[in-house]
Amino acid sequence: MNVRCLFACLLLVLLSAAQYTEGATHEDFKRQHIDEGKNMKEGDCQKVIDNKTIRDINNKYKPINTFILEMDEKVIKVCTDGSKDMFNLIVCELGADSKYTGTKKTARIRISCRDGLPVHFSTDI
Repeated sequence: MNVRCLFACLLLVLLSAAQYTEGATHEDFKRQHIDEGKNMKEGDCQKVIDNKTIRDINNKYKPINTFILEMDEKVIKVCTDGSKDMFNLIVCELGADSKYTGTKKTARIRISCRDGLPVHFSTDI
C-alpha cells in the first residue's frame, strides 16, 4: 500500500469520526451513557438498553455500550478540567444470542467534548 493511499484512508477515518460526533448532543450522551445513582447492575444491561432505546445509526443494537455510574458533573470535569479520575462503569456487550451481558469495572474514560460537555464515549482506559 503506498503512502498516499494510507494517508487517504487515515483521513477518511478521522473525518468519519468527526462527522459522527458532530450531530451528537450532551443530552444524547447522558441518555446513552450516564446512570446517575440508579444502582445499575451487570444483569441490567438488556433492560436498560431496551428502555432507553439505545441503538446505532442503523437502528441496530450496538456491539458494546458503556454506562458510567457517576453523576454527570463528575463526567463533565473530564471535558472542563481534563480530569483523570477513575469511574465506575458497566460495559454491556452484545452476545451471539443478541442479548447483552454486563461487566462491572473501574477505569478512566476517553470522551469527545463540545463546548465543555461530553458528547461521545470513545473508550475506557
